[in-house]
Amino acid sequence: MFNISLEYPLFLLVCIPFFALLYVRRKKVSDGAFFSSITICTGVSFARQLLAGTPFFFVICAFVLSTLVLAKPLGEITVMKQKQEGYRGVLTVDVSGSMSSILPIAIKSATEFVEQRPEDIFAVVHFNNEVLFGKGTDFTQHRPLVYDAIGRLNKTAGGTAIGKGIVGSLTTILYDIWLVEEKGKENIPEPSYEEYETRLSSDKDREIFLEEVLQNYGLTQGAYVVLLTDTASNAGISIKHALSLAIKLRIPVYMIGVGTIEGGNLSSMFEKTGGGFFRASSGDDIDDIYKKISSLQSDIVKIVFVPEQFSYRPILALVVVIFLLSAYVVSIIFPTID
Repeated sequence: MFNISLEYPLFLLVCIPFFALLYVRRKKVSDGAFFSSITICTGVSFARQLLAGTPFFFVICAFVLSTLVLAKPLGEITVMKQKQEGYRGVLTVDVSGSMSSILPIAIKSATEFVEQRPEDIFAVVHFNNEVLFGKGTDFTQHRPLVYDAIGRLNKTAGGTAIGKGIVGSLTTILYDIWLVEEKGKENIPEPSYEEYETRLSSDKDREIFLEEVLQNYGLTQGAYVVLLTDTASNAGISIKHALSLAIKLRIPVYMIGVGTIEGGNLSSMFEKTGGGFFRASSGDDIDDIYKKISSLQSDIVKIVFVPEQFSYRPILALVVVIFLLSAYVVSIIFPTID
């Protein structure tokens, strides 16, 4: 669809005195002047007299178009374009005591992972036998905040609650959606980590709760979790129950298990989310696995319709020149007849 607007419409007012003068001139011209009387008795053909008056017509057209050029007419057309969008990515890292030798490698690999994905926004979650929300960061596009949260990956005491780390990551995603999409205006309660962990742990309440979350948030496309640990879960909600929320919302969860962690049933559970389980035989494999996960999270490309503006000035200026040249040529070939 085309739309035309004038950036400086006041320039069109120049036409008012011009046409007023033209009207006065026309009143004063004698009956035998420009187009007012075209007679055959003069001995000149009708066509010749008609052509003799066209230069003045061309000049008028050139003047009117010149005022339009000054008014800067702008056109707008809606075009279809491809737009690349980023994901919400949560980097979740086990900071329990056994991770002391792995954390320096994790910091390097996670930092490079963020650098490889410039379109994504990131949150960082630290966990041991609890989720340490104060150590990481919520979603942000500000890379220094992300790098700072990754740099604070230091070992702590306590066990390893992988299920809690997963629930903490998923509620971080849902909380950001709740904020951005203003879900509070729809009377949807703010996501609470404690409530989510409790209700997902309940065999009686879990399925009802999952349906409630799905109804409130829908299928959460464009988000993923990458979790790094070096040991089996030994505290908190089970991994299976924690992943049930990711499966319901179709949020891929990738787990990197370092050392002797066996995939077993873990692999199939993580694959159901759209993610997967990767075992790193040593810290040196972590970087390669992060890169592989990045390749699995292909770019989000959407078709959008956006308005584009362009100027009619060049076209109108060319037409003005054509009118003036035509007026000059016609005036030479067919001079005005007195």
